[in-house]
Amino acid sequence: MLRIPRAVHGDPVRRGLNRKLVVGRELEAGGVLTCYDWLKGEGPISDDMRYFFKMEGLTYNLITLAELGRYLEAAGYVDVSLEDASDWYRREVRQEYEMMRGPGRALAVALIGEAQAGHMIEDWRSMVVVCEKGELRQGYTRGRKPG
Repeated sequence: MLRIPRAVHGDPVRRGLNRKLVVGRELEAGGVLTCYDWLKGEGPISDDMRYFFKMEGLTYNLITLAELGRYLEAAGYVDVSLEDASDWYRREVRQEYEMMRGPGRALAVALIGEAQAGHMIEDWRSMVVVCEKGELRQGYTRGRKPG
């Protein structure tokens, strides 16, 4: 079994490696590929999402959960299953943000300084916004390589 976090939205080097894995070159027949990834909701990328990308300082290649499922099927995987984990993560990210801006703030400032802590808290706030709007989603996919 291969487990690949951030299979789709990562940096170009990781995406190249993951393409090889997803198309099955590195997985034996009968093997299972399972991925957890950040995804987008239906519709275009909003200004809130672009702001989140800016705060993250990363480039994302977001697709929907359904698109990711079709991607695995097109790569030849069978028994593809999809699980939307967005409700769970929405609660998690809200709790993390509340901890960071409340009781955990002093520790964050002590460890990384006021400027970095402020940036991290704003980054999490922007993530809460897009998660709660359903624009940034999380999901699990699983598929078996036939053979």
